[in-house]
Amino acid sequence: MKVLIVNPPVINNVRIVREGRCMQRQEAWGTSWAPLTLAIMAAILRNDGFEVALKDCSNDGISFEGLKKIIKNFRPEIIIANTSTPSIIGDLKVAAIAKEEDKAIKTIFFGIHVTALPEETFAESPDLEFIASGEPEYTVRDFARAARNKLPMNEVKGLIYKTGHGIVRNEKRPLIENLDELPDPAWDLVNIKGYRLPITERPFLLVLTGRGCPYPCTFCAAGTFYGKRPRLRSPERITAEMRRVKEKYGIKDFLFWSENAISERKQIYDIARRLAKDVPGVKWVCNGRVDMIDEELLKMMKKAGCWMIGYGIEAGTEKVLGLMKKNIKIKDMERAVALTKKAGIEVTGHVIVGFPGETKEDILETAKLVKKLDFDYIQIYCSVPFPGSVLYGEAKKNGFIKSNDWAMFEQNFSVIDTPYLSAGEVMAIRERMIRNFYLDPRKIFKTLRKIRRPREIMFFFSFAVRYFSSWAKLPETKEISGLDDSRATLLHRDIIQKKPFLKNIYTDFYNRFKKIAGTFPRGALFVEIGSGGGFIKDVIPEAVTSDILELPGVDRCFSALDMPFKDSEADVFFMIDVLHHVSDAQIFFKELTRCLKPGGKIVMIEPANTPWSRFIHRNFHHEPFDAKGGWVVEKKGAGSWANTALAWIIFYRDRKKFKKEFPSLKILKLENHTPLRYIISGGLSFRQILPSFTYNAVKGIETLLSPLNGYVGMFLTIEIEKVK
Repeated sequence: MKVLIVNPPVINNVRIVREGRCMQRQEAWGTSWAPLTLAIMAAILRNDGFEVALKDCSNDGISFEGLKKIIKNFRPEIIIANTSTPSIIGDLKVAAIAKEEDKAIKTIFFGIHVTALPEETFAESPDLEFIASGEPEYTVRDFARAARNKLPMNEVKGLIYKTGHGIVRNEKRPLIENLDELPDPAWDLVNIKGYRLPITERPFLLVLTGRGCPYPCTFCAAGTFYGKRPRLRSPERITAEMRRVKEKYGIKDFLFWSENAISERKQIYDIARRLAKDVPGVKWVCNGRVDMIDEELLKMMKKAGCWMIGYGIEAGTEKVLGLMKKNIKIKDMERAVALTKKAGIEVTGHVIVGFPGETKEDILETAKLVKKLDFDYIQIYCSVPFPGSVLYGEAKKNGFIKSNDWAMFEQNFSVIDTPYLSAGEVMAIRERMIRNFYLDPRKIFKTLRKIRRPREIMFFFSFAVRYFSSWAKLPETKEISGLDDSRATLLHRDIIQKKPFLKNIYTDFYNRFKKIAGTFPRGALFVEIGSGGGFIKDVIPEAVTSDILELPGVDRCFSALDMPFKDSEADVFFMIDVLHHVSDAQIFFKELTRCLKPGGKIVMIEPANTPWSRFIHRNFHHEPFDAKGGWVVEKKGAGSWANTALAWIIFYRDRKKFKKEFPSLKILKLENHTPLRYIISGGLSFRQILPSFTYNAVKGIETLLSPLNGYVGMFLTIEIEKVK
């Protein structure tokens, strides 16, 4: 029997870590994590005789369409999908596409979210059949066995499923008592070279050291998944696995995965002692509580290759720590950080802001403590009421939760308004804290000193881009579900009007159009395609606006592949960022040729294909940039497909083809331009970088840079004339 295990594809280019309690975008860590639970699960099933494939769609760039092709080719009978709260709506699409391909495929989902809210999850997906509640490995194994042997599912402990009579909850599955019996993860099924540390770019993998946490922190949902009682793997088993991974895959860097890797001093000390003796040369990081370390332990950890420890300090006042039930003191933090630095181990501080009962003054005290402790790195999270946590129940009971959109339940965003702080205030404070920490010249210099190779410079820059784009993203864009949603287009319109820098760019683009329109006689028919969020009528009042969606303020609604104009009726077609959303460029240009008068023009502004533009699109932009793509791509809706390299493909790579296919269309101009302004404006997704009054100065700098536009231009203006 074939089993496909997946980390589902991304939605809106947001890659989420789905590993136990960690449910946040990958940029928060500056890297992707190898799917440890999926790899362990794959090993268990393979050992049980199943044919297993594992796809980390999120990290490997596999779209839902790509996953559908994998399902079609592999033909699994069971699909197992990992989930998280912020990605749950996208995760559930796996069940839908499985049923589209083969209704006989059984789908089973696992994760904290579906464990905490099974009824709600089933209600959100008519195609979902089964949920593995809690610790998933043996529930999934027994489920697969039952499916293979055609046994009733009511005997599978830990399984929740739908029947014609409602939802059935089987007997709860006991936790795995002996974690040593779990096999080594099936890393051979994973692209392990795709998981690399920030800055150094060294490949790394996760190693399980234990599960379960006895502490009552109210913001944490880990207990829902792995229980409260600590269960530890033996030092012998852990070090032996690390040695095998090092020898088989050449991996020398590890992340110890546990709710608290220093939960028992004897275990971590023995692990370090054995690593120093038996597996020299490995490097590793772990997390821990500030009240559980001592100088002797830290020295041994350093000797064994530990180079960083992450401490959850959470807050800078005893009051808020008490509200969280964290059960640590400020003095514990100060002592732990000092001892860790003395041992030569770097320190990451984990902080939560916006917890119910916390005031702005409390957060300022936390900021002061962060500065005093002088961490090497920090992670600052908004307080998120994840389902499965005590905080979720309390926030829901008190009416604090302001959003029902699960995509907002990630630690870059606040979804709770408390009597002391609004969600917006919390996010603004968090952003200031991050900026103040990472833009400190001392931190920048210290980080740059770690770079040893030229390649690491680009990797560091890419990491910085991904990290800061997380908090630079406009919160309101989280509401965009896709380009087929008219609300998204109206939100884009609103963003353009509210951002003077961005509106000035569009005005300049429209003035380019106006100059061309001025060469045509009065009464000429000017048509803008894809008017959506624009405002061309403010500059060219006589223009006819159009879009594929019914939108207020837009004159005509039609598809660009079937336009309602007579032959040779239009004088000029204008469009900004439209061509790369057209599903069939050949049909599109045939329609333009048909509708255009002899002597008429097509004027488009599209993304350029310069080194600078490629870098920006591949690191910042949510739409794909595929220079190897074709003119025709399968499309799933009005505007959901895009390839921002399409203009380059047609007018540079395939220029001979274009001239042959459309001999009556003469290319008059191909001009790269605008290298800086759009980036500084933040576009439609990010915050504006510079004040609006700098617009003309930046435009002047662009004029000076114009000889380099072939390398740095962000946009390409295409002017085409229909010859007589």
